[in-house]
Amino acid sequence: MSKYHDHNHNSGFTTGLIIGGIIGAVAALLSAPKPGSELRSELIEKTDDIKVKADDLTASLRSNISPGVAEISNRIAPTISSAKEKLSPLVDEISKQLSKSTKDKNSDTDDESK
Repeated sequence: MSKYHDHNHNSGFTTGLIIGGIIGAVAALLSAPKPGSELRSELIEKTDDIKVKADDLTASLRSNISPGVAEISNRIAPTISSAKEKLSPLVDEISKQLSKSTKDKNSDTDDESK
């Protein structure tokens, strides 16, 4: 499990690093003295670069996370089935006891009102 935790932590750091870089690049472009058309051209170019990087990061995260999710799902499924099998009789018994208790309570209430 620590393997997945470390991976998630690193992915979050990488995402933060990319977002920070994007914000820094935009701030640098906006604060540099340039004509408007040149600035717009650079912003469009940087936006395209950012989109490509974001798409790459998304694809990378999906390819890295999907096997882990599938593995966890495969490991948990038998445990969940086993728990359902073991708990089902207990749930049935509790339901019967509650139903009986409710009937007894209603019966006592009916007796008191007579």
